[in-house]
Amino acid sequence: MFYNYFKITFRNLLRRKAYAIINIFGLAIGLSVCLVIWKYLDFETSFEKFNIKADRLYRIVSSLYTDGAKEQWGGNDLGPSLQAQLPEIKHFARTHGNNALVSNPAATGSRKSFREKNMIIADPVFLEMFSFKVLKGNAVKPLQDPYSIVLTSSIAKKYFGKEDPIGKKLNLAEGNIPGEYIVTAVIEDVPANTHFKFDFILPIHHLLQINFFKNGNNNRWDNFFTYVERYERSDIRSLESKIPAFIKTYRGNDKAINAAASLEFQPLLDIHYSPDLNRPGSQLNTVYFFELIAVFILAIAWINYINLSTARATERAREVGIKKAIGVSRKQLIVQFILESFLINLLGVALAIVLAVILLPTINEIISGNLVLDFAEPQLWIVATALFFMGSLASGAYPAFIMSSFKTTEMIKGKFARRGNFSLRNGLVVFQFAASLLLLVGTFVVYRQVKFMQAEGTGLDTHQMLIVKGPEVVARQGLEKKISAFKNNLLQQSFVSNVSASFSVPGTGAYWSMRMQRLGASPEEGQVGEITWVDVDFIKTYSIRMIAGKSWTPGVKSEEKFVIVNEEAVKVFGLGTNEGALHQRILFNHDTLGVLGVIKNHHWNSVKKPYSPLLLGVEDIPSQTISIRLNGNIHEAIQQIEHEYRRFFPSDQFSYYFLDDFFNAQYKSEEQFTKLFSLFSIFAILIACLGLWGLASFTTIHRLKEISIRKVLGASVRSICFLLSKQFLKPLMIGCVVAVPVGWYASNLWLTDFPYRMELTADLFALPIALLIAIALATVSIQTIKASLTDPVKNIKSE
Repeated sequence: MFYNYFKITFRNLLRRKAYAIINIFGLAIGLSVCLVIWKYLDFETSFEKFNIKADRLYRIVSSLYTDGAKEQWGGNDLGPSLQAQLPEIKHFARTHGNNALVSNPAATGSRKSFREKNMIIADPVFLEMFSFKVLKGNAVKPLQDPYSIVLTSSIAKKYFGKEDPIGKKLNLAEGNIPGEYIVTAVIEDVPANTHFKFDFILPIHHLLQINFFKNGNNNRWDNFFTYVERYERSDIRSLESKIPAFIKTYRGNDKAINAAASLEFQPLLDIHYSPDLNRPGSQLNTVYFFELIAVFILAIAWINYINLSTARATERAREVGIKKAIGVSRKQLIVQFILESFLINLLGVALAIVLAVILLPTINEIISGNLVLDFAEPQLWIVATALFFMGSLASGAYPAFIMSSFKTTEMIKGKFARRGNFSLRNGLVVFQFAASLLLLVGTFVVYRQVKFMQAEGTGLDTHQMLIVKGPEVVARQGLEKKISAFKNNLLQQSFVSNVSASFSVPGTGAYWSMRMQRLGASPEEGQVGEITWVDVDFIKTYSIRMIAGKSWTPGVKSEEKFVIVNEEAVKVFGLGTNEGALHQRILFNHDTLGVLGVIKNHHWNSVKKPYSPLLLGVEDIPSQTISIRLNGNIHEAIQQIEHEYRRFFPSDQFSYYFLDDFFNAQYKSEEQFTKLFSLFSIFAILIACLGLWGLASFTTIHRLKEISIRKVLGASVRSICFLLSKQFLKPLMIGCVVAVPVGWYASNLWLTDFPYRMELTADLFALPIALLIAIALATVSIQTIKASLTDPVKNIKSE
């Protein structure tokens, strides 16, 4: 029986090759896009799941709210206090950033020292709480000894090559905890699907011996992250209910600050979706968007099958009628049509896997990822099987039940009732084009917003600004003289206009962020501000506009206690007018700073963030970065600058980038989003047009005699094309009407995350609509023009 069903199915497919190709390729394209999106989302949703205790681990998000502004709050005493007062907490681990000049005392060769920044200082229990696999050494408590150090596999090879690093020493100079450390363990490289980024782990013991912490001066704004593990049988809701009472005890002397305090247990599995504590859930929207795209594209592909199957109902009516007349039951007919759907979906899934393999390199290039389809992975076959069965039933059930329900006599005569098939088909076409238009509008909106942010600019002159990483390996003693000499040598070159050294540059964030206030203001009036240190040439090098006061005078030491502030700082700290701010003082880290000048607001960070209060302090030669304004041949300039750099800092690696490129790179996620949206929109429109081409083909075939009679009676080719295209244009226009308000709402929702956003204008919807209509009409016209140009005699003579 089943052999006959499959034989009939193959015959039907071979008889209508165009129908089979449209269905199989439409399904394959839709399914391949879904497989690619699944692979992408599988990675995005896998963050932290490798941790065995992931469901019991939390990051503590402790915050103070002052006048609606949120700031991170919580020092090294937060973890011990939580464990002491809340019995549900089993372990706590604190982490703190670190950087140091690392060297292998026993190494040979020209390069013995490296400036390392991917370091964390952590409690010994850190590796017990988190599942980073130990490859060599002490797997139980590798951080128990105060002079122990844990390396990742790559770093171990970097410093020790093929030698066994366990028991060997590394010397750390500078940083928070300099000294000589013994390698006690080597762990696997930190996986990509975690928010932790480190190459070294150091024990926290020495950090806590620093006077700032040891003498009880912890002001709770000292860059600690605290993680806790609750007992397996404890209840997180019970734990959270005790937080208000805990905060009252924990605040202690901080109660003098008139700010509302909060403390939350952020599940470890949620951190990837809300890495920025000021924007919870910010990345989860991206996951939802891609899930919605996958559903849309899959629905469009399945709708094609339904539409083409019901369109073929007239051709298969006599087949069904004769079968019913000779005794074939409705159940057997349903099985036959479902099997036909199974076969087409099976071919579609097989082809989809091939297309997904071809498509993934393009996706990896867009997202800078390394996604692959692993055929040994059971989850791949589970997803493919699920798509196969879902597609077979979703696309095959309706045609099967409809065509098997026709009356026998009417089908044999070819006069069966359509039972609303045509209206349903139009409704499905409406959905197809509404979904396609939504994706197209999304592409336009994301693209326009990225261009808007780039056009907004930084407020700084970033053109031909070369940023060179400052020397890291050279000893601090004598460094100022070397950088000064390096600057002076560059300024003698014809291709250099200005040079400035600073601790940070625009786009990299400020050097320090902490609470500060106007002198004379009460503590509760304090606000979080940002500060970075620059040399006296910084304002001139970046062409920053002074709107009050002046910049520093070279060689005047008395101005070291003066800062330059931006307009936002004047407003936030209540310094009065720009001119009035020059007579004010700012309390910063137990120091008093005068205001020397006021500069116009500019985007020190990305345009994706609002202006923040910024202070620029002056140092003779800050050494982190060197900004060089070029005015000549860029290629020759870089070669000469590299030559000078290697002459002054031979042990350091010459590293540079252009500031405008760096700022544009900050919109990488939005540009990736745009490219993916564009790619998936193209696929959605391609699938929809495949179905439309198939429907137009079947429609014109069934109306060939009508077309021929109209031509004999004098109808023009243009009028016939308009007549045939009109029935497809109506559902297309309805789809556009449905999609516009939905697209407007979704676009506004997405744009709410941007402090500087474009306005939604009519052309963002008019252009996609015009483009979609043009593509659809071009698709339909291929068939209608072909039908209009046929010889009417050939179509009428058979009657």
